[in-house]
Amino acid sequence: MTAFDYGNARLRAMKARLLTRPALDALAEARGIPSLAAALADTPYRPHIDAALARLSGPGTVFRALLLDLQETVAKITRCYHDEARSIVGIVLRRYDIHNLKAVLRGVSRNAAPEAIAEAWLPPGVLGEPVLRDLAGAGDLRAAVDRLATLRFPLSRPLIDLRAGHPGAGLFEMELALSRWHYRTAAEELTGGRHAALSEDLEWQSDIEDLVTVLRFVSGMRAVGGGGGPSASDLRAVLLGYGSLSIRELVQAASADSVEGAVRSLQRTRYGPALRAGFERFQSSDRLSDIELELRRAHLTRSAGRIRTDPLGIGVPLGYLALKSSEIANLRWIIRGVGSGLPAAEIKAGIQ
Repeated sequence: MTAFDYGNARLRAMKARLLTRPALDALAEARGIPSLAAALADTPYRPHIDAALARLSGPGTVFRALLLDLQETVAKITRCYHDEARSIVGIVLRRYDIHNLKAVLRGVSRNAAPEAIAEAWLPPGVLGEPVLRDLAGAGDLRAAVDRLATLRFPLSRPLIDLRAGHPGAGLFEMELALSRWHYRTAAEELTGGRHAALSEDLEWQSDIEDLVTVLRFVSGMRAVGGGGGPSASDLRAVLLGYGSLSIRELVQAASADSVEGAVRSLQRTRYGPALRAGFERFQSSDRLSDIELELRRAHLTRSAGRIRTDPLGIGVPLGYLALKSSEIANLRWIIRGVGSGLPAAEIKAGIQ
């Protein structure tokens, strides 16, 4: 019996309650938010829809229901594991803390309302909803970092260190510091080949962030008519480098004179199929988000597969959380699409 046995059995049962693709497509057909909320009331989200309806109306109702469901899900998962297993699951959940903190910093930098910022949150880990809402109401980036520092969470350290060395650091530098701290800390905690499934998943996450950075750079160079490509030192300042792709490969891709050239230079990597699929969509849409979507779909498929390939280890919570987070992201996309009156076919095309 392993430390993951009990929790993994519970998560397999919870996985059966996730919405299928046909169910998501059916939700995309809803005409208006009231219709969508009624449709969601026929799913496992019903208790949270009912609870949210007691407080809100309109799109905020459904967003609130999703947040309630995420909080309950993470609480269940945390209770399922103990000792080392809980510590390793904590590394997975930290990814969501990083995501949520970045969402707060972005929202604060735009003076967005706390409720609007909350719409982007994923499962809360160490940073629970009360903490996130307090940070979201900080008013500006400096105040948000000050509040986080007083709470003494480990992930406040990279922001404090950044401000000490670069008092005028902006949002981009803060996000980069958080990502680098996350991957570096996880690598230190997973030394000796322990929990290989999680180490590989972290490589995928880092590589995707770097690939998106490279594609944005190439697209920006094309837009302004730049040439010559970036130098290695230019890219080292903004790339993470904690994945399977080397800095040399990334620099070479960023030196291409077009997005197509960048994709072609990476076609022999494990991301080649997803990049090619995304580029086919990019050719008609001219949206880099279509390439990123294909990369994230490939990552989701890989993560979900770990439930089967690592049934006695971290693969099950890793895969389940990936599927659950994807479901929430898809529902948020559907809510926005239905609320904006987008055609159902367009909403379905954006589902992961």
